[in-house]
Amino acid sequence: MKFLVTGGTGFIGSYFVRDMVGRGHEVIAYDVAPNEKALGDAAGKVEIVNGDVLDLALLLETMKRQGTDYLIHLAYLLILDSDRNPTRAVRVNCEGTNNVFDAALIAGVKRVVWASSVSVYGKASYYGGRAVNEDDPPKPFNVYGACKVLNEFMGHYYYEKKGLDNIGLRFTVAYGPGRLRGGTAFASAMIENPALGKPVKVPNGDSLVNWHYVKDIAKAIRLACEAKSPRYRVYNVGGESRTVREAADYIRSLLPDARIELEPGDWGWQMRFDFSRAEEDLGYRPSYGMEEGIREHINVVRRGAGLPEV
Repeated sequence: MKFLVTGGTGFIGSYFVRDMVGRGHEVIAYDVAPNEKALGDAAGKVEIVNGDVLDLALLLETMKRQGTDYLIHLAYLLILDSDRNPTRAVRVNCEGTNNVFDAALIAGVKRVVWASSVSVYGKASYYGGRAVNEDDPPKPFNVYGACKVLNEFMGHYYYEKKGLDNIGLRFTVAYGPGRLRGGTAFASAMIENPALGKPVKVPNGDSLVNWHYVKDIAKAIRLACEAKSPRYRVYNVGGESRTVREAADYIRSLLPDARIELEPGDWGWQMRFDFSRAEEDLGYRPSYGMEEGIREHINVVRRGAGLPEV
C-alpha cells in the first residue's frame, strides 16, 4: 500500500510513518517543516516532500506522481498557535483540510483518515460530568476546537455529496517521546523532566486527563485505514482517564526523587468518553494504560540520556 501523510514528520505523523515502513508499505511524508530526524531509521526509506497543505497543486502533484492509496491528514495548527493567530488557523486547519479532501477526490484515493479532536466537546460542565459519545452536540471553546467542528461537517459533506470515503478520529491528550509543542505538551514535560532529574511545574494539577499514548494513536489510524465497513465518519479514540495528580504520583513511585510541583486548578476539559463505536467498527482498544505509557516514555528518555531504566 502507498500512504501519503501530511504532517508526516511531526509528533503523531512520525510514529505512524515508522509503523507503516516497518510493515513494508511505501510512504510519503509531506510536511511544511520536515524534520527527518523524527523518522529515525525509517528516514532513508521514506520520500520526504517539503510541502504546505495550502498548496493544493503541489499536494495533488505529489499524490499523482507516486500514486496514493491512503491519505493520512495530520497537518494542523494546534491549540495555542490557533488561539494566537485565528486567521491563519482557519486557513491551515479548514482550507488546508478542504484541500486534502479535494486532492483525495481527484487522485482517487481509497480513504482519507484525518485528525479531529475531543476539543470539539469543550468544557466538562457542558455535559454534567458524564462520558460523551459522538452523538453529543459539540460545544468548542477555542479556535482549534471550532475548526475541528467545521472539518467534521466538511468530512460528512464530502462523503455524502461527493462520495469521498473519509474518517475523522477525535484524539484525546496525545503524549509520548517526541512531543514538543501544543496545548497538552505539559504531559510530556511532566514525564521527561523527572526522567532526566530536572524539576517541573505543572499547571492545573487537579485536572482530569484522558491519556492517549502516541503508539496507540498510530494504531488507531492504521485500524481506521483497514476498517471494512465503518458506519460513521467520526470516532472518539483515546486511552485512560486519570487525573494529573494520579500521573504525578505514579511518576514519583518510579522516580522517588522526582521534583514535580502541581499548581492548583482544573482546566475543566471534557475528558470522559465513550469509545464503543471505535471498538465495534474499527476494532480499536488501547494497548497502553496511563501507567504503561508513562513508564515506557520515561524509559525511552532515560535510555537516550544513558541512564538506567525504571
